[in-house]
Amino acid sequence: MAEPEELNKYDGPGYQVEGIGYDFIPRVLDRTLIDKWYKIGDEDSYYYARRLIAEEGLLVGGSSGSAFAGAVKAIKELNIGKGKRVVVVLPDNIRNYITKHLNNDWMHDYGFIDEAECIKRNTQTLFPTQDWG
Repeated sequence: MAEPEELNKYDGPGYQVEGIGYDFIPRVLDRTLIDKWYKIGDEDSYYYARRLIAEEGLLVGGSSGSAFAGAVKAIKELNIGKGKRVVVVLPDNIRNYITKHLNNDWMHDYGFIDEAECIKRNTQTLFPTQDWG
């Protein structure tokens, strides 16, 4: 649905973030109102969704990660400096995605984190534990 059309080209197996890559244009979307389109992949979407959860306490899904990643790209591209405000609409919550990007094994299975990172994230360090074998 993005313009220019080249932004819609994708060679991968499909998106894991729901709602990304649909092949229809919603009737309520007026594309003439959009100044710039940003293409965001699954890896950045889940990276920022997990950061929003971990660092800001915002329980968001992958679409929110996509929106935030797009905002980060725009901030960098437009050189928006310190003391400025940027508004980002986070379009979903975590309710439907508990078994996806919150799950470190799922993130590893889809190649978003490597095995070492998966093990690290699955190992609790808050208090000592015993190895029960």
